[in-house]
Formats: sequence, structure tokens, C-alpha cells
Amino acid sequence: MDSKSHVDVIRERIHGFYSELGLPFPVGANESILLNDGYYCGRRFEYDGLNAIWFIEENEIKYYDRDGTLLHADAMTARQQPTYRRAA
Repeated sequence: MDSKSHVDVIRERIHGFYSELGLPFPVGANESILLNDGYYCGRRFEYDGLNAIWFIEENEIKYYDRDGTLLHADAMTARQQPTYRRAA
């Protein structure tokens, strides 16, 4: 069994993407949980104006630069897609 959580894998992918572009995106970025009608639907990662949003339903991570322009959409494998859970 893999010891990394889904969110750990997402964090690594986001950090790697921005690092490849030469943009600073530290592992300790601000994170927000996204809910839709009480269901966990993703997570937003932000640091110094750079944003990455992990959309579970779309099964992808969308990367944005400081002015909000979409830089890239990264499709994830089925293995990395978590199941839906109702928020407490």
C-alpha cells in the first residue's frame, strides 16, 4: 500500500509543475478545501498569487498564474482520484 495520501500526491505534482516553470511554489502553500452542496469536491492551493485547483469531479488539476490565466490542466489517473465524502 502506498503511504502517500491523495493530497500528498497532488501537492507534489503542483510543486513540480511550478518548479519546472521556474516559479516559486513552496510545499507550505495556503490550502482551502472546496465543497459543493456539502460534498468535498477539491482543494485550492495558493502562494503569492499562484493558484492550483484540484477538481475531483473533473479528475484534474488546473494551474493558474498570478493574473488568473489558466496555464495548464493536468488530467490525473483513476488511481489518484479519491472517493466523495460528505463533509461533517
